[in-house]
Amino acid sequence: MGIPGENDAADRVDINGIVGGSWFGDGVSASDFKGKVKALKGARLEVHINSPGGSVDDGLEIYNFLCGLKAAGKTVETYADGLVASIASVIFMAGDVRKAPENALLHIHNALSFSYGNAAAHETVAGELRKISANIAKIYADRCGKEAQEFADLMDGSGKDDGTLMTVAEAQEHGMIDEVIENKKSLAAAFRSWDFVDGLPADPEDPEKPEDPEKPEDPEKPEDPEKPEDPEKPEDPEKPEDPEKPEDPEKEELENRVRELENRVAQIQRNALAPTHSNEGGSLSWAEAMAECGGNYSAARRKYPEVYARFMKH
Repeated sequence: MGIPGENDAADRVDINGIVGGSWFGDGVSASDFKGKVKALKGARLEVHINSPGGSVDDGLEIYNFLCGLKAAGKTVETYADGLVASIASVIFMAGDVRKAPENALLHIHNALSFSYGNAAAHETVAGELRKISANIAKIYADRCGKEAQEFADLMDGSGKDDGTLMTVAEAQEHGMIDEVIENKKSLAAAFRSWDFVDGLPADPEDPEKPEDPEKPEDPEKPEDPEKPEDPEKPEDPEKPEDPEKPEDPEKEELENRVRELENRVAQIQRNALAPTHSNEGGSLSWAEAMAECGGNYSAARRKYPEVYARFMKH
């Protein structure tokens, strides 16, 4: 007999993309996330995360909201479904149980920001960033039962500029992950969550299910007697063509505007696919910077720090 509630179905909510949203309208803000979760009434909540991070403010609000749910008696489980980086890794810490498949990645680093002004203004921003980083290191330490300095060192990274990218095994050594899910089990669970997939095999642990017995074939039915062909119907007399209607100037104007917009969209798409020639990033988007670096998250951050900082700020 299992623990009561052990096999109860859990409510699920996903955090995909930028925490706080992005220029492209994807990601998830704290207000949207809280609204979705408040509509769920189950006693157990699964939070599945695949995010490069984003807004510290939104991330801390989501983290504190999930901690409040735990205090109210709801069980919260967090899952690192792919890359869990930056402030998304703080949200991941909110789980009573933190799980990840073998091939997931965690990335933690010090707080980032832009500043403008004289030396005093930059020093003020630097002091604020150090406070934010210390606060985040303490969250990691409290949730993992470790010293804050251990995570402060990891957030510095070997070069003290880009933090530390960890495999699941490395993150587990630091107490950040409680349970590692075998990849094959994770994949099977993901497929089983798709309503439109039928006939998946049972898990390896499940006993083999007996195949349905073959149904006897239906006896052949006698062919229907041939029906006499319908007599040919006389063709409809040709209808006179409608007289030409006068053109609608408003419709013509709308069609011209549609063509202009389509041409504009095509031009934007061509520009988005054009390779960049500036190491400074220029107007390059974070998605384009990632593509320039073959999808390597850390390499893109090192090569295009301005693009990454602009991307995280918005």
